[in-house]
Amino acid sequence: MAASVGRLERPRVEGYPPVVGLDVVARAEPGVAWEEVSRRCRRALGAARWREVEPAAGPWPGGAPGRVGAADGRRVAEVDVGPAAPIVVESSEGALVARARTTPWGPGYHQRVVAVLDRLGQALPGGWREVRDAAGYFEVRRRAELCRRFLDWGRALWGDAAGAARLGLGVEGPLEVPPGQVATPTGFKDGAWVRRTRAALDQARGSARPDRPGRAAREAFLWWCATPDSLDLSQLGRALCATDVIWRPMTGEDDPGQEAARRRALDCFEAALEGDPRADVPAPELRRLYELTGRRPRAGRLVEGAEGEAFWGGYREGWIRLAIGRWAVAVPGWLRGAVGGEGHDVFWDDEMTVHVSVGRGPRRAFSPRAAAARHVGWLLPDERARARVEVLEGDDVRGYAVVVPTPDVGTRDALIQGLVAHDAERVGFTVVARSPAARDMGLRFGRCLRPA
Repeated sequence: MAASVGRLERPRVEGYPPVVGLDVVARAEPGVAWEEVSRRCRRALGAARWREVEPAAGPWPGGAPGRVGAADGRRVAEVDVGPAAPIVVESSEGALVARARTTPWGPGYHQRVVAVLDRLGQALPGGWREVRDAAGYFEVRRRAELCRRFLDWGRALWGDAAGAARLGLGVEGPLEVPPGQVATPTGFKDGAWVRRTRAALDQARGSARPDRPGRAAREAFLWWCATPDSLDLSQLGRALCATDVIWRPMTGEDDPGQEAARRRALDCFEAALEGDPRADVPAPELRRLYELTGRRPRAGRLVEGAEGEAFWGGYREGWIRLAIGRWAVAVPGWLRGAVGGEGHDVFWDDEMTVHVSVGRGPRRAFSPRAAAARHVGWLLPDERARARVEVLEGDDVRGYAVVVPTPDVGTRDALIQGLVAHDAERVGFTVVARSPAARDMGLRFGRCLRPA
């Protein structure tokens, strides 16, 4: 058994400005079972907009009561509000919590969230017991004041952009940011773009009509108008292209989430052009979306004749950071993914499959070398002879990876299994590598695990 020590790669999280988001959190105690809550909400919103999902391991949003995981009876649903993040509704021990993070989406999305909460409140027995709206819109319903709050938020965010690697992306985003660039929800931006945006936000904040800022200020947000206009739709489509869409053709097992992301991006661009034939829609991305989805081009002018910017492809052309439970993981962005619930996720493509599970262990000191030795002891004798151990040690986590190469050429190059610990938290991972390059990527995955 060969052993080596690998320096854990730290996902680059420096540069985040301390800006508080404009979240909306609603709480209720409906006094009826989840099945009745779900039935009422589905009837109020329409079946297509209410979708029950597997609870992810982790704390309730907004500090709501409830334990980790789904075994305690916690139930979760997502409310579709269009081409943006869904409202998450969670139930546990008789309490109901709905939450949406409306920054960096914008005031239009914020208004849509509040309208949905109004309908849900009417459907729930007793309505909402409490609604906390950081922007104050739920209480006063004044759009101009809401827009000013978002402009203030945007100026605080972009005012600290100097030296920041990522803005408006939360935990998730590209693992590496090119020098002189900033990662934003709509792609990498240079310093000149940041300076223009900051100046435009200052001008809009001083205006008598904060609800009608210029284009440069609006580009700091994704959904400005109550009903998305062509600029909003183009921004939303660009955000999907930058952060969600995989631009490589997929073979083998389908990924419904990826198919939906491509379809939504294409819907946004087509709707933008229907509203304004001169809408600033990226022609290369539009063309590629038609190719990947197999849909017939409706925006023929752009597809057939447009020149200009080259196809970029978005963050998922490189490595990205994702949140799984309380942990941040780094994976190749082109991997498809499926959440299995209870903190277990699977990522895959033709060359590798990654399984990762989040849990808790004993609070006693964790010894990577001892744990790796036990792991190797469980292997078959011929596997044990080929096994190589890499001890993973960083500033705040410790772990190991066991690499077992396949003895002969076949469908698998190596099996990599390991465990990383932080206090009582544990992340176990298994990588089935089907090429030498995939073996290297699997080890990098283990080295990049960090508490989020």
